Order: sequence, then structure tokens, then C-alpha cells
Amino acid sequence: YTLYEDNCLCAGAIVYSLKINLFTFSSFQLELPMRVIGLPISCDESGLLGEEYYVEVLLNEIFKAEKGIILSLNHEQKISNSKVVKMTSLPSMIFPVEHVDWDDYIYSLRHSYRRRILLALKKISNVQRTSQTCNYFTLDHYKQYLEVIKRSKTKLEVLEIDFFQNLPDSFKLNSFHDEDKLLYWNITVEDQNNYNFLFGGIDYSLRDKYDAYFNNLIQVIKDGINKKSQLINLGQTAETSKVRLGAKQERKQMFLYSNNPIFRSLFRLLKNQLSYKVKSIENNVYKRDSMIESSKPNNQLQYAN
Repeated sequence: YTLYEDNCLCAGAIVYSLKINLFTFSSFQLELPMRVIGLPISCDESGLLGEEYYVEVLLNEIFKAEKGIILSLNHEQKISNSKVVKMTSLPSMIFPVEHVDWDDYIYSLRHSYRRRILLALKKISNVQRTSQTCNYFTLDHYKQYLEVIKRSKTKLEVLEIDFFQNLPDSFKLNSFHDEDKLLYWNITVEDQNNYNFLFGGIDYSLRDKYDAYFNNLIQVIKDGINKKSQLINLGQTAETSKVRLGAKQERKQMFLYSNNPIFRSLFRLLKNQLSYKVKSIENNVYKRDSMIESSKPNNQLQYAN
């Protein structure tokens, strides 16, 4: 959907169909077909673009055209329509880079956090890394992605292997092997001064031996620091692990809408079960107090897994 005024694009929205568990953030299970306003690539960016006034106009047209339940994910605009049921989504985990290089980052950490990272890195002293374009994405990579999805409690969609293999060359596939064995991998992309972690995969049978999940995160942060990025976006999951590396929570919002007033009343009644309960996690990981506000310009894209 696009909205123009005097031949100038003022607002836009991407809307697609997906069957989603209405109770994704609770222990219940009820999959319903929905019309999702968002990007269908499992990232934390909004599919709703434009200033608030124009977005309101566009949403009114979308609500007229689209039937059934409408779910908007990760939008940044304030929505004043009284018929939408506003809720909280998963926070993005943003690492603000204030370090000259990797050694400066390691030195700045308190002992327990530094020791945790150094112990993890010892486990991969013989691991080899390759960095390639995503057309080198193999079936082994994809199987590890499916294992991550299988274990995820907040999954929305499952992407096909050709999605990964056809990502633009700016998206980098970083693979980590011990001899010929693929241990773990991640896909990252640079966007202006931001470095973004989009996807990752792990061989769970070897996860603990290589501390694979933690080392995957460590490598993303190390790369972002060495690339002189301003912010590193680590995605919307595993808040505790990422906070212990120095990431900050950036709140995200979502809303549900239906043109059926009974459905809207039910959504409001069940709001606590439908909304993500954000836990405020604060870890003083640095030797000195560091009050860093994580924020991003509205015109910059952010990607996550």
C-alpha cells in the first residue's frame, strides 16, 4: 500500500498473509490466519513507513480493504485510532559501540563478564571462519536454521532455503567449521553506520562443546566494533545473554485490529496474554558506569534474526 500527496510518497505499508499463534507470548496455542503489516523476513523493522498523520490515513484505507485480523509489528509511529488494541512486542537488543577496538572493549569489561567471554573463546581456538556471499548457503546451514526455529518460543514464519541463497551480496554469510564440520553460522549486513545480525544457526549436538551460541554473538560484536560501527543490532531474542555482552533493550510495539467489535473486545480482554511481557534487564558489565541511550534515526533500516 502507498499513499501519495501531490505526487509525493508520504506513507507506505507491506501487508501479507500468515497463520500466527495468537498467544505467541504465552503458554496457549491458537493459530489464526492474519494479515500482517510488517516485513516478511523475520526482522525487527516495521512494514509501516511514514509520518503519523499520513500513516493514520493509510491505515484507515487498509482497515477498509483487508478482512479478518490485522497485526502490525514493530511500528514506530504513535497510532491514535481507538479501535486498535496496542501491545508490546519483543524488544530489539542494541549494542551501542563506544570502544576503539576489540581489545578496548574486552579491557573495559568487569572481571566476571570478561572472564566469561575469554573462556568461550578458548573453546574455538581451532575453529576456522569463512565469510562469503549468501549464495554459498548450503543445506547444512538451512538444517541448523530449522533447528533454531524449532526451539524458538516466539517464531512467526519459517523461511525457505532460497530466501537465504538469494540475499544481496551486501549480506554476508559467516560460517564456523572444525575441519569439515559446520558448527555455527550467522548472516550480517551493514547499513550506513549500523551493523546488523540477521540470522544464525547452530549444531545443537556440539553447542556446549564450542559454546556455539555465545561465540556466535561474540563474533558479531567483535566484527561490528572492528568495522567502526556506531550501533550493532543483535535482534529480538535472548535478552539476558545479549545484555551480559553490553546490549541495551529498545522497546518495540505492535497492535491488533479487527473490524468485528466482538473480536476487538476479546483482544482487549486478553491483552495481558497477547502482549510480550518485557523484563527490564540491567547488567553493569563495564568497569565504569556507562549510560548509553540506544536509538536509531528513523530513516535507517535495522535487521535481526
